[in-house]
Parts: sequence; C-alpha cells; structure tokens
Amino acid sequence: MSNLKEPTNLMAKYHIINNKLKKRFMKNPNYPEISEEFISLAKECEQNQAWQYAGLCYTAASRCYRIMGVTTSEINSLVQAGRQYLVAEKQNTDIGCPSLGQENIVAATKCFLDAVERVPDAPEFKVLVSECLREVASYQKGTSACDQLLKKSISICATVESFDALIVNSIKQDNYVEALNAINELISLIESTESKTLTRYRHSLHNAEINRLFLVLIMYPTCFKVQPVHKKILDNYIANEENTKNCLCLCDDEFILFQSLILACQSEDIEAILDLETELWDYLNAYQKDLLRVLVRIITNDNKKNQAADNAWPSFQEKSYQIKHHKHNMSWKQCRIYWFWNQQNWYQPL
Repeated sequence: MSNLKEPTNLMAKYHIINNKLKKRFMKNPNYPEISEEFISLAKECEQNQAWQYAGLCYTAASRCYRIMGVTTSEINSLVQAGRQYLVAEKQNTDIGCPSLGQENIVAATKCFLDAVERVPDAPEFKVLVSECLREVASYQKGTSACDQLLKKSISICATVESFDALIVNSIKQDNYVEALNAINELISLIESTESKTLTRYRHSLHNAEINRLFLVLIMYPTCFKVQPVHKKILDNYIANEENTKNCLCLCDDEFILFQSLILACQSEDIEAILDLETELWDYLNAYQKDLLRVLVRIITNDNKKNQAADNAWPSFQEKSYQIKHHKHNMSWKQCRIYWFWNQQNWYQPL
C-alpha cells in the first residue's frame, strides 16, 4: 500500500478537492464543504512539514471564502498561507538551499497584500496584517522592496516596531534622508500618545533622538548651510536648557557629549571628535555606532582633502609670478582664482 503522506499523494488529494470547484450542469459547487476540505488538507500538510503545499491549500480555501463573502475567514486563510510560505523559505535557508527565484517570498507577499485589500471590510485584522507585512519584509532587508512593504505596514497600522525596521533598513541602504523622515514620523507618533503610554516608549524615543542627531550631522558634517527644519534639531543641543534635556530623553552626560560633538564638528576638530567617539561608545547601540563611524569617516576624509588642497598651494612670498598665458603680474588672490581654472603648470617663478 502506498504511503498517503508523500507529497505526491498530498497533491493528488489537492487536485481531487480542486476538481469539485468546477461547475457542472444544474449543480453549483458546495463551497462551504470544499473550503473545509482544503483547510483539513492544509493541516495534514503542516503535520508532514510540507509547508508549500499547506500554503497552497490555505490559498485555495481563501478563494472559497471570498466567493461565500466570509471576509474574516478569507483574511485568516490568506495570513495562514503566507506564514506557511515563510516557514518553507526559512527551512530552505536553514539547510543552505534558499530559493534563487524567491518564489516562497513572492507567494507570501502576494498572500499578505491580498489580505491588505480585504482589511477595510474587517478592521480587527489591521494589526495582524501589518505585523505579517513586517515579517515578510524582514526576509528582504537592505532592499527597496523591504522599504515598500514596511511603508505599507505603517499605512495600515503605524507601530514603533515598523518604524524602527524602516529606519534601520534605510540606514543600511545609506538612504539617510528617508531614515530621517521616518524618525521624524516616529517621534511624532510617540509624542501624540497619552502621557501614561509615553513612558513605555521612552527608550524608543531616546534612540530616535540619537539617530536623528547623527543623521543630521552626517548630512551636514560641519553644521553649515543647514536647512531650518534640521537646524532646530541642532539648536536643541546648543540651548543647554533643562526642559530640552528632558524632552530629548537624555541624561546629563549624554547631553554634554552630544553637545560637544556638535561643537567639534563645527570647528572640524578631528582630535576632539575621535576622543568623543570613544566616550560615546558605551551609550550607543550597534546601529548608532555605525552612524558614528560614518560621521567620523566623512569628517576625517574632508579634513584630509582640505589639507591636500592647502599643501598644493606654494608658499607665496611678497613677489609676483609670471602666469602662463598671462604675461603680466598678478596678486596672490588673483593667482589663486586663476589656479582653479588652470590646475596644471599654472605658474612659472621669475
């Protein structure tokens, strides 16, 4: 007798049930019965760890529920189907054989997005569907697809976890403007909550403020020509007021260190910045340490470029130089301006 638990036999059962959906003369399909059979087969597939087949059965059941107009059961089946595809992908990844075409990720994404379309008819599923989108986005970290899924998740149900994931993913792609926008939205979301709830998110608000400061400094390393909306962020640290410290959720030591960092960046004091990097290290998480490294690297490279440019200039004495193509004497300032336009063989000493 053949083993009925083999995938081939599970698929045979699927096709038998699926054939019942075909319309026959004077007889419509019995959708309630067929949907129950698909759900039963899906559970059997789960028991045999045939995750993809389980997802296929749940998807088929969701189509039956859609025809019957049972929105809650349809969304639940779509969510179950998407999760089965994710389990299948995780299993493949664990054994070192991830799918090249990411068919499991694509199938899971489609199931969750189909569930999103049905959410307006069943608002009680908003949190669940939003969490599912964040879950499938975690399999595509560092990509624009991950950003889109997380933004979709936020549009359905804005949560701190979704914003945190979007911020981290944007930073991984070096998309600092997108990350800064997400941080501003996160801070607005937290501050809009009730005072009792605000204390629960104090740690998230603390991290968001630090991330926002680092991103502004990365975008404007020397703090010059800062846009007004970003200048306000820097002014909060320069103000040195007690209520400002409390709003930023920073302790005194952190506030002083970040204030010193801003001043060091303004003066381009490399030694001070390197010293502050060491002192700040214990206050930062892994992603904030990466941002600090980026900031130090940018300022260090800019400083090296400035030094190289200064070294490229000769030590001008109080005498004139005969410039090629211009057979007349020029002042030091005129020579420097001319050099920008002719950077090769630009002068000949008398």
